[in-house]
Amino acid sequence: MRAAFGVLVDEHVLPTPRYHRHLEVGRDYFGPDLMDLAEYKTLEARLNEKYPNRFKDPLTREHAQFPSTFIFSFLEAAIARCALSGTFDASSAGVSESIAELVNVLNAGSHEIVCVRSVTHLTTLNGNEIEIGDIRIIPEPARHGDSIEYVCREIPGAPSAWNRELPWRFDPPHALLVTKKAVEDPGDFYGAGQTLSVRLERFLRTVRLLTSGTVQTTFEISGSSTLTSPMHPYLHEFGRKTLMGPNLVRRVVTLSGNEAEAIEAIGSIIDSAEVC
Repeated sequence: MRAAFGVLVDEHVLPTPRYHRHLEVGRDYFGPDLMDLAEYKTLEARLNEKYPNRFKDPLTREHAQFPSTFIFSFLEAAIARCALSGTFDASSAGVSESIAELVNVLNAGSHEIVCVRSVTHLTTLNGNEIEIGDIRIIPEPARHGDSIEYVCREIPGAPSAWNRELPWRFDPPHALLVTKKAVEDPGDFYGAGQTLSVRLERFLRTVRLLTSGTVQTTFEISGSSTLTSPMHPYLHEFGRKTLMGPNLVRRVVTLSGNEAEAIEAIGSIIDSAEVC
């Protein structure tokens, strides 16, 4: 880690600003600059030796995994944590925490993939978080920044996906929809994000039919629930790019949490119709 930090300092990558602490290999720094380091090669060899079920003979597998994926993710996680303390040192707490997370992620039998969608014209009856089925609905808090912080708690690497340009739109009331899935097959990491996205779209479709609401998606982000991860978070933006705009019709949906049975029934009817 010390040598890697040294190379990134020489390349003027480190120290990072506190507000741009989530780096991504290939965008913010050049991976091969680090791959020739002795400590990189040592760590790569150790991971190959320690986790043969993950990394042995990758080219013979349909869904290969490579140590480099985890090494760069671990490095980026350590940088993000070190930037908060302002201490880019191999012995810092941020590096220690990232080492522990790397070990936990590699030892885990599955990875939790999370999909968070921001929507307009949706809130809850008492302004409290509710759950309907396997979807959590979080109404917009008093401060816009709190919503962004919530997204980052669910997907710690989310800022890497929006790369300093927040995808927020102003069309209140807003809410966040959150759903998750544990994935064991490495070939399904990104596919899981799509599955969760479809789950959220199905939920919104039934809510619109149930309430005639004008709920619209502004952005959606999918990624892992850990900062060190086998996949980078990715962002999908929807709708117009302007911050504000005219709304000729607005029908706000207010959910109480008691709509689960009706939503599921409507969803079942739609699914049956699509099969036919």
